[in-house]
Amino acid sequence: RRDRAGNLLAVDPRNAGVFVLDQDGQLKWIKDDDMLLQHDPDFEPDGRIVIFDNRADTDSTLHGRYLGGSRMIAVEPASGVTEVIYPRRDDQFFYTSTGGKHQLLDNGNRLITEAIAGRVFEIDPQGNTVWEWFHEPYDEGLVAEVLEGSRYPYSESDVAGWACSKSG
Repeated sequence: RRDRAGNLLAVDPRNAGVFVLDQDGQLKWIKDDDMLLQHDPDFEPDGRIVIFDNRADTDSTLHGRYLGGSRMIAVEPASGVTEVIYPRRDDQFFYTSTGGKHQLLDNGNRLITEAIAGRVFEIDPQGNTVWEWFHEPYDEGLVAEVLEGSRYPYSESDVAGWACSKSG
């Protein structure tokens, strides 16, 4: 992904960090601490970089409780200041050891995919859940992995005439 200046944002293929390269391929910035299996970095309109940090602790608990679960963090490259943008409270725990995506929506909310749990949810800028969807378990509590949720700019009336939206 590129920012307005044409800088390229990338994740180290060994999950060792997130870095920004200029148009000539020169390293401009790197964050390589306090993250584990991070991915999906995005430049935000305010200049920060938002990163999906899995914080996978599969060797410890298999449920993410040892490190406190997955999180979405925003980093200000110039200052290095990092803010956890989700979860913000203890009752907002989420965890996916692998996968997961996020999408900043036009209304300022964020769509988050918790892949292994089969969950997609939207949060507002204060971190409150607007809505959520879970894939139903299919066998003794196992859930199909949901790799990515996306928001498209269609209304209910836009899709009402689609063949797949009619029953029977």
